[in-house]
Amino acid sequence: MNDFANKEFWRAAGNRAIRTMAECALTYIGTAVMLSQVHWLGVLSSAIMGGILSVLAAVAFGIPEADRHVSEDVKG
Repeated sequence: MNDFANKEFWRAAGNRAIRTMAECALTYIGTAVMLSQVHWLGVLSSAIMGGILSVLAAVAFGIPEADRHVSEDVKG
């Protein structure tokens, strides 16, 4: 089955990318001592790159969450 045509695959990939973007942003913000010292362009750049890499990893290696939903649908 072609995972890329599967709506559940892209939903799982999007959810994973959003979580990864939030994690990247939080770790970048956490490196600052004060909120005024946060480099917001760096936070945005880090979050976007994390999201892109997450989607690329999903395409390259697959997503267990999407496979689980597909197998549950097949079982009925």
